[in-house]
Amino acid sequence: MTKPLKLWLQCLGVVCGILLAPSAFAQVTFDKELHDFGKVQQGEKLAYRFEFINTSKEALQIQKVEASCGCTAADFSKEAIAPNTKGYVRLFFDTADRQGTFYKSVLVRFSQANLVKALFVQGWILPAKAK
Repeated sequence: MTKPLKLWLQCLGVVCGILLAPSAFAQVTFDKELHDFGKVQQGEKLAYRFEFINTSKEALQIQKVEASCGCTAADFSKEAIAPNTKGYVRLFFDTADRQGTFYKSVLVRFSQANLVKALFVQGWILPAKAK
C-alpha cells in the first residue's frame, strides 16, 4: 500500500469514528414536536404539555422559551434536568378573536450552546356559537 493511500485511509477512519461516535453534545428527545388540537371553538383556552428526556451525559436547563406571537405563552421545567430524566414545556394558546386554521411555534433555548428545539401546535378554530 502506498504511503499517500495509507494516510488517506487513516484520515478517513478518524473522520468516520468522529461521525459515528455517540455525540458529546447536549441532546434532548421530545415525545413529539407537533401537537394538533383538531377542531376547537373560538374562545377556548388551549394547553398542551410537551415532554422530553435529557439524552445527553450532562444536566441541561431551559434558559427561555420564545413564542411566535402574543397569543401563545409557555411554562417549562425551571430546574436542571439530569441525564436520562424528563422535563417539560407546556404551551398555552388563546383562541379568542381568532378563526380558521392556526399554526404556532415556540423556540426552546437550553443553557448549552447551540441547543435549540422548535415545538408547534396547530388546529382549526370554529366560530363561536351564538348565545
